[in-house]
Amino acid sequence: MVRVILALVAVMFGLSGCGERPAPAGAAEPAMAPERMDTQLVHGIALASYHTSPPQHPSMAWPELARTIEQARIQLEQMQALAKPAALADPLAERVSSAQLTAIAEARTRASVYRAEAARLLARGDADGAGHELALALGVAREMAAWGVPAAAEASAEVIGTVLDALKQPDAAAMTIAMSTQARAEMANTLQQLDRIDPAGRMRAMVESTSARVAELEERAQGADGPTAVREVASRYVPGAQRGDAKQIERSMAEARAFARALADGWDKPSRSAITTRLRDRQAEDAAGVLAVLLADAGDACDADARLRQRIAEAIEALR
Repeated sequence: MVRVILALVAVMFGLSGCGERPAPAGAAEPAMAPERMDTQLVHGIALASYHTSPPQHPSMAWPELARTIEQARIQLEQMQALAKPAALADPLAERVSSAQLTAIAEARTRASVYRAEAARLLARGDADGAGHELALALGVAREMAAWGVPAAAEASAEVIGTVLDALKQPDAAAMTIAMSTQARAEMANTLQQLDRIDPAGRMRAMVESTSARVAELEERAQGADGPTAVREVASRYVPGAQRGDAKQIERSMAEARAFARALADGWDKPSRSAITTRLRDRQAEDAAGVLAVLLADAGDACDADARLRQRIAEAIEALR
């Protein structure tokens, strides 16, 4: 009877061990995914030049640089997902917050590792694998484009530009020559997945940031001290900004709204150039600095986006 009881106990303990046994005392908790990449790896990659294959580095021979890139790529797999940074608490106090800058820097770092890994794989003869890494970099660009932050949109455009450059490198023979027909088609499809009108999120960022600034400035412009409060804000961005009267400030805010609508409507149309030229002229004429505060570099972003869209279209055509 005792033997039967012992056998039953053994079976019960054996069953409890099938995925249900508690961890032994003192066992290490699962490691948390790192929030930042190893700065030495990041700095090493940042100095690489991709005009040749394999890439060149001012202080590392290719075998060492290849190991550095490979280690960074492995570490990237362990990173937490990118998180959208919080909106500015006061859209008139600063153009971009420290939290937003941190998130943007992290995103750019990830894109740089993907680009470096593309170069490493290409040097090994894996052009299709290199194309996959560049597609991942474009995924980072799409994430930043959705944040509605002008600085993030510019970083997104920079990453897209880096990928477009990579497709034409190394200088001796573009990587696309070595890619398979399927890989070229997949890369073209990835580029086509970028928003056709607003690939880097510049238009979205302009609309969202202008709306937030106008709403905040309208509130500060109220009351007898409104013009003084507006001048105080404008002086942060426009040296020598003058104190406008209440009606002038109101007209400028209405004009800013009109420009934002016109830019959004004409972002990819022939009227774009006329709108951006007029905006820059009016910003220069606005002694109170209201238009510069509310629209910042929106005109330049609009014009730069037209050039980016052209580059994307040319790359897609070349991949066919």
